[in-house]
Amino acid sequence: MDIYIKKYFSFLVSEYGFSDPIFYNIAYEEHAAYIKDDFYIDISFDGSYCCTVDKYRNIAQEVLSGKTEMSDLDYRKRRIYYLSQLDRKKELYNSIQNLTGHEKDLFYYATLLKKNSEILNGNFKKFSLWNALLRKI
Repeated sequence: MDIYIKKYFSFLVSEYGFSDPIFYNIAYEEHAAYIKDDFYIDISFDGSYCCTVDKYRNIAQEVLSGKTEMSDLDYRKRRIYYLSQLDRKKELYNSIQNLTGHEKDLFYYATLLKKNSEILNGNFKKFSLWNALLRKI
Protein backbone atom coordinates (compact mmCIF):
# COMPACT_ATOMS: atom_id res chain seq x y z
CA MET A 1 0.00 0.00 0.00
CA ASP A 2 2.75 2.45 0.97
CA ILE A 3 4.55 2.37 -2.36
CA TYR A 4 1.48 3.04 -4.50
CA ILE A 5 0.15 5.79 -2.27
CA LYS A 6 3.50 7.59 -2.28
CA LYS A 7 3.71 7.13 -6.05
CA TYR A 8 0.40 8.86 -6.77
CA PHE A 9 0.13 11.32 -3.86
CA SER A 10 3.71 12.59 -3.47
CA PHE A 11 2.62 15.89 -5.06
CA LEU A 12 0.74 16.70 -1.84
CA VAL A 13 4.04 16.96 0.04
CA SER A 14 6.18 18.55 -2.67
CA GLU A 15 3.68 21.05 -4.12
CA TYR A 16 1.14 21.78 -1.39
CA GLY A 17 3.06 21.51 1.89
CA PHE A 18 1.30 18.51 3.43
CA SER A 19 3.13 16.31 5.94
CA ASP A 20 4.59 13.00 4.88
CA PRO A 21 1.90 10.31 5.06
CA ILE A 22 1.07 8.82 8.44
CA PHE A 23 0.09 5.17 8.11
CA TYR A 24 -2.27 3.64 10.67
CA ASN A 25 -4.98 0.99 11.06
CA ILE A 26 -8.52 1.13 12.35
CA ALA A 27 -9.92 -2.38 12.73
CA TYR A 28 -9.25 -4.07 9.38
CA GLU A 29 -8.86 -0.85 7.37
CA GLU A 30 -5.47 0.53 6.42
CA HIS A 31 -5.20 4.33 6.28
CA ALA A 32 -2.71 6.91 5.07
CA ALA A 33 -3.19 10.53 6.14
CA TYR A 34 -1.57 13.62 4.65
CA ILE A 35 -2.03 16.46 7.15
CA LYS A 36 -2.09 20.20 6.54
CA ASP A 37 -3.34 22.86 8.98
CA ASP A 38 -6.84 21.83 10.13
CA PHE A 39 -7.65 19.18 7.52
CA TYR A 40 -6.18 16.03 6.07
CA ILE A 41 -6.44 13.79 3.03
CA ASP A 42 -7.33 10.27 4.18
CA ILE A 43 -6.72 7.35 1.84
CA SER A 44 -8.19 4.15 3.18
CA PHE A 45 -8.12 0.57 1.98
CA ASP A 46 -10.47 -2.22 3.01
CA GLY A 47 -10.56 -4.23 -0.21
CA SER A 48 -10.80 -1.14 -2.41
CA TYR A 49 -9.52 2.40 -2.01
CA CYS A 50 -11.52 5.37 -0.80
CA CYS A 51 -10.28 8.92 -0.45
CA THR A 52 -11.76 11.62 1.75
CA VAL A 53 -10.90 15.14 2.80
CA ASP A 54 -11.49 15.43 6.53
CA LYS A 55 -11.74 18.73 8.35
CA TYR A 56 -10.63 18.45 11.98
CA ARG A 57 -9.69 21.45 14.11
CA ASN A 58 -6.08 21.49 15.35
CA ILE A 59 -5.19 18.13 13.81
CA ALA A 60 -1.74 19.32 12.80
CA GLN A 61 -0.96 20.39 16.38
CA GLU A 62 -2.36 17.22 17.94
CA VAL A 63 -0.97 14.56 15.62
CA LEU A 64 2.25 16.02 14.23
CA SER A 65 3.40 17.08 17.70
CA GLY A 66 2.90 13.52 18.96
CA LYS A 67 0.17 14.32 21.51
CA THR A 68 -2.39 12.09 19.79
CA GLU A 69 -2.31 9.10 17.46
CA MET A 70 -4.50 9.19 14.34
CA SER A 71 -6.46 6.18 15.56
CA ASP A 72 -7.22 7.96 18.87
CA LEU A 73 -8.89 11.04 17.36
CA ASP A 74 -12.51 11.74 18.28
CA TYR A 75 -14.09 11.16 14.89
CA ARG A 76 -17.35 12.80 15.95
CA LYS A 77 -15.52 16.14 15.73
CA ARG A 78 -14.58 15.84 12.08
CA ARG A 79 -16.35 16.79 8.87
CA ILE A 80 -15.88 14.29 6.02
CA TYR A 81 -16.00 15.10 2.30
CA TYR A 82 -15.80 12.18 -0.13
CA LEU A 83 -13.74 12.99 -3.22
CA SER A 84 -16.00 10.84 -5.38
CA GLN A 85 -18.71 13.53 -4.90
CA LEU A 86 -16.76 15.65 -7.38
CA ASP A 87 -17.29 13.05 -10.11
CA ARG A 88 -20.83 11.80 -9.48
CA LYS A 89 -21.30 10.42 -12.99
CA LYS A 90 -17.89 8.68 -12.87
CA GLU A 91 -16.87 10.34 -16.15
CA LEU A 92 -13.25 10.77 -15.07
CA TYR A 93 -13.08 7.27 -13.61
CA ASN A 94 -14.46 5.68 -16.78
CA SER A 95 -12.06 7.70 -18.97
CA ILE A 96 -8.96 6.10 -17.37
CA GLN A 97 -8.00 3.37 -19.81
CA ASN A 98 -4.40 2.32 -19.19
CA LEU A 99 -4.71 1.28 -15.51
CA THR A 100 -6.79 -1.33 -13.74
CA GLY A 101 -7.65 -2.32 -10.21
CA HIS A 102 -6.15 -0.52 -7.24
CA GLU A 103 -3.78 1.62 -9.29
CA LYS A 104 -6.73 2.95 -11.26
CA ASP A 105 -8.46 3.95 -8.02
CA LEU A 106 -5.40 5.76 -6.67
CA PHE A 107 -4.74 7.51 -9.98
CA TYR A 108 -8.40 8.57 -10.07
CA TYR A 109 -8.32 10.13 -6.61
CA ALA A 110 -4.98 11.84 -7.22
CA THR A 111 -6.31 13.28 -10.48
CA LEU A 112 -9.47 14.53 -8.75
CA LEU A 113 -7.31 16.35 -6.21
CA LYS A 114 -5.10 17.87 -8.89
CA LYS A 115 -8.11 19.07 -10.89
CA ASN A 116 -9.66 20.61 -7.77
CA SER A 117 -6.55 22.14 -6.27
CA GLU A 118 -8.47 24.76 -4.29
CA ILE A 119 -9.42 21.93 -1.93
CA LEU A 120 -5.74 21.41 -1.17
CA ASN A 121 -5.56 25.02 0.00
CA GLY A 122 -8.50 24.60 2.40
CA ASN A 123 -11.37 25.82 0.19
CA PHE A 124 -14.20 23.27 0.45
CA LYS A 125 -16.88 25.16 -1.51
CA LYS A 126 -16.97 22.47 -4.20
CA PHE A 127 -18.51 20.11 -1.65
CA SER A 128 -21.41 22.44 -0.87
CA LEU A 129 -25.01 21.55 -1.66
CA TRP A 130 -25.27 24.56 -3.98
CA ASN A 131 -22.30 23.39 -6.02
CA ALA A 132 -23.72 19.86 -6.21
CA LEU A 133 -27.00 21.24 -7.56
CA LEU A 134 -25.16 23.30 -10.18
CA ARG A 135 -23.25 20.24 -11.37
CA LYS A 136 -26.51 18.36 -11.93
CA ILE A 137 -27.77 21.00 -14.36
